[in-house]
Amino acid sequence: MSNIIELTQETFGSALESYDFMLIDFWASWCAPCKAFGEIIHQVAKDYPDVTFAKLNIEEQPKLAEEFEVRSVPHVLILKNKTVIYDDSGALSVTGLRELLDQAVQV
Repeated sequence: MSNIIELTQETFGSALESYDFMLIDFWASWCAPCKAFGEIIHQVAKDYPDVTFAKLNIEEQPKLAEEFEVRSVPHVLILKNKTVIYDDSGALSVTGLRELLDQAVQV
């Protein structure tokens, strides 16, 4: 089973309740760096089975993007036990994402 899910306004609350450790990737279809970062997420996700990786399309879910004050994409948000522990824009490399996740595990 994949640990990568799609988030919508309708599923956000239940996802927040269901997953203790979640990385949310805010992205848009017109964003080339978002597409590249999406591939990196798919590559890295298999090595972090305890993390739920969530994709959130800002074009389809503008209210959630606004709620989290996403101004540019890609934008990464990490939540652990419903608490934001990382919130920043910009694509990460494979190494950068692994380092970020390794640090988040320690929080």
